[in-house]
Amino acid sequence: MTEQEIKEAAKRAADEKLFCRLLCKFEYEPRFILPLKASEGLFLSAIESGMSFDGYLVERFQNVDSLKALEPEQSELARRKGLFDSLDVPQLETGSLQQIFAYLVTESECVYLELGSPDSREISFETGLCVDCSDTGLRIVRFDTGMRRDRSATFIPYSSVVRLVFGTRSLKARKKYLSNNT
Repeated sequence: MTEQEIKEAAKRAADEKLFCRLLCKFEYEPRFILPLKASEGLFLSAIESGMSFDGYLVERFQNVDSLKALEPEQSELARRKGLFDSLDVPQLETGSLQQIFAYLVTESECVYLELGSPDSREISFETGLCVDCSDTGLRIVRFDTGMRRDRSATFIPYSSVVRLVFGTRSLKARKKYLSNNT
């Protein structure tokens, strides 16, 4: 698919509330998502997980290989079960990563970040609490699976952010743990 076809598919799926199969470059397994909002370069989706939602994905259009709407019956079933009624769409702008991270800093969100270059398979991962952002990047306090966190914030340039995930059950639990153990 061309980038323009992918953008049109994302817009249609968001307008019609259609689940999609997302396959990104350099990946072998698809993700199942519900596109919510899009700008020229980025789009926000709810992550589908067993007929429920588990967090949000922000993806760059340039990283997407294909985005195809699933059969409309799947979205209709979700509609009848009230899944869309319970969806809390974040009130963020998708025009730039700076706008997205400004929202995440305001909400004190924990994030999973995939870092690297869209032209390379070499990706690293970071998990942390968003604490600040600027014109060029964001600052997170990193923590590991054992909830050990760095003493100071790490600067990450927007240019190295390949994708980000926030609002998952796992990240909410980590945020709660961090809040209770400050």
